[in-house]
Amino acid sequence: MRRAILVVLVLLAPLAMGAVSLRQDVTTNLGVQTAFAQLTGGDIGSTSIGASGTSATVTLNSLPLLTANDILRLDSTNSAWSVKAQLVSQSGWGATESITISLADGLLTESQIVISLGSVTKTVGNLVDLPVGSTDTEVRVIGVGTGSITFDLVLQPDSQPGPTLRYSVTLTVG
Repeated sequence: MRRAILVVLVLLAPLAMGAVSLRQDVTTNLGVQTAFAQLTGGDIGSTSIGASGTSATVTLNSLPLLTANDILRLDSTNSAWSVKAQLVSQSGWGATESITISLADGLLTESQIVISLGSVTKTVGNLVDLPVGSTDTEVRVIGVGTGSITFDLVLQPDSQPGPTLRYSVTLTVG
């Protein structure tokens, strides 16, 4: 009996101290609901968008060296959300190669993921506002080298807490 009481106290202690944090990831099923924000192709690269508009594969022959060009756009019908990029995996970037992935919302360009001289130096960026209409959020790249990078575009509501949406993107340069 004493052991059962101890187990209950151990399980309830974080709750009593307010240390419990809840988070929910949501995947959109287009058969049920259309996503309010959808990926579309950018200005450069060969782009394949998933059926729901929430995933993409982009292939580039080479990276733009000095001027960042957008590889994807994220068009939204709801301005109550923000977005950031988060690194999932990367491979093939040599010691002399670099890539920067940024998000631009029409007013601000925010560096999100950075691989500098073959080393990952930034894995997640700050939130960028997800505007509505003709001003869309662009995923931009700049750098030199060849390799592959997979990242999530993480959408979260401006009024926290709330669910997050994850859009998977794979970029191959080579």
